[in-house]
Amino acid sequence: VAYQKINPGVKPELAFYGGSFTALLPAEQRYYLQPALDGLKAGFLAGIRVSTRPDCIDVRTIQRLKRFQVQTVELGVQSMCDDVLRIAERGHTAEDSKQALQLLKQYDMKVGVQLMSGLPGESEESFWLGSQRILMLHPDFVRIYPTVVLRNTKLAEYYQAGSYQPYSLQKAVEITANLNLLCQYWQIPVIRMGLQAEEGLTEQILAGPYHPAFGHLVQSNIWCRKVKQVIGMLSTPADFLAILVNRRDIAKVVGQNRCNIPYYEHLLQSGQRKFQIKGWELPPETVGVMTKDGNIFYLEEKDFLQKTVKKLLSMSL
Repeated sequence: VAYQKINPGVKPELAFYGGSFTALLPAEQRYYLQPALDGLKAGFLAGIRVSTRPDCIDVRTIQRLKRFQVQTVELGVQSMCDDVLRIAERGHTAEDSKQALQLLKQYDMKVGVQLMSGLPGESEESFWLGSQRILMLHPDFVRIYPTVVLRNTKLAEYYQAGSYQPYSLQKAVEITANLNLLCQYWQIPVIRMGLQAEEGLTEQILAGPYHPAFGHLVQSNIWCRKVKQVIGMLSTPADFLAILVNRRDIAKVVGQNRCNIPYYEHLLQSGQRKFQIKGWELPPETVGVMTKDGNIFYLEEKDFLQKTVKKLLSMSL
């Protein structure tokens, strides 16, 4: 009721996050789900969702969730490599993740998966190939979290002992961008990239690729690739005069703190000649370049994805 007073006409979803909801005793699950169902029936809520472990999903659990009209389940898959899951002491296997997703789909549940790059024992290649395995099962959405080291954890002990080294921010952005592009190509929404900035979080981070605008960094990385590809269409890169994009995409093209500008200057093979980034009458996600003689070359999103993802799938990362 208080939410509706502040946000009239907007119905929120009620989410049980921060743990493995279906690992609770059935009576405890019913205790929390009943008032949620009451709110849903009263029209206060748009939906109910929970997060849980892949090995805490079975037919009886799903039937219970369905009785309380839970529509969405997020699975903490993290990795599809059993050795990585064992080292992380996850307590479940890659097969558990596969079976849980398929079972939820059989019962017409909306399913999300959470993936973590850079876990101990996980290589860039094993994460890439493992992610493909779970994405081929067509989850409804994905969250991608690069591993960061939090204080007072076992991972912090590994890091301080020198037995674990997290990804650099640049590497984490690159890996996340690759997976984001694959999800776009397979039409799977990515609803979160990187940890959400919360009060007190930065004080808990000991090491790793945390950035409060991590998702923006990933989008900027993807736009760098787009610009590089469209400039590659020119017979002479030095003819490059302006980058043309939809006005709403300008910030992503420029990058966080203008981080992409030196990259574009490098593509020009000249840091002295000026160029512009212009808002243009283009569809969102489309990029164009204008040459000094007035010619314009365009790259549509679908063409960029097809070429880029085809290349990614053809090689080991």
